[in-house]
Amino acid sequence: MASHQKHSESENSATSNPNRRVRRAGLATVAAATAALALAACAPGNNVDATPEPVETSSSAPAPEFEGANPEDFIIPAGLDAEAAAKAVVEGALTDWENAGANDNLRNYILSSDESFDTVMQGVAEDNQVVVTDNLFIEDWESVESLSSLAAGAEQANFNNLSWFSSTAWSDEEPENVEGFRTWMEVTAVRETDDGDNNPDTRTILVDYTNNSNSDQNVGPEPQRPGGTFEMDLVSDGKQERLANFEIF
Repeated sequence: MASHQKHSESENSATSNPNRRVRRAGLATVAAATAALALAACAPGNNVDATPEPVETSSSAPAPEFEGANPEDFIIPAGLDAEAAAKAVVEGALTDWENAGANDNLRNYILSSDESFDTVMQGVAEDNQVVVTDNLFIEDWESVESLSSLAAGAEQANFNNLSWFSSTAWSDEEPENVEGFRTWMEVTAVRETDDGDNNPDTRTILVDYTNNSNSDQNVGPEPQRPGGTFEMDLVSDGKQERLANFEIF
């Protein structure tokens, strides 16, 4: 997106309970969230075999335990300044969510399953979503349109990245595949705005960001959009901040 819409601060309001804030209608639909966060845009096509080839292993050696999303990676500590909080969410949590499970242990996990590749990848993405939303979102996030859209879009992005990682990380047929595919976001500008509720435990941060991928190291895709702007509302319990609203421009 070459430019973004101007944020209107007058639409924000809140009650004394930050988890029950009055939220404006989400600007990001599921499709918009997917477009913003699913940097690969789609999983590998039918002409790309994402299923890893079996490897010989010792029968006495147990398969490594699968490593999905780590809850600690999605906890935003309270007390960070606006820039640090923005980077913790965008460059940390959201980037980690996109790539959660894309590691070498994924290979054995796929090969040990009797289910189809897509079923395995979808199951991993769904499990990752539970871990992330339990730690990054407010408790009643399903009732917040923008957070539901973000969760759906990020889950799809994770599925796509897992598929691209599987098709590039262990491929001997493509010399272009130097390393497995991954995506990440970088924060370029941060602005904290007045959310209008006079509550020190809530704040609104605007974040400009870029989308990136290591497609120069494999046959994976470049990001479909160069970046854009996030507007995120954070609430604090004194120990941790959580996302209470998340708009994509």
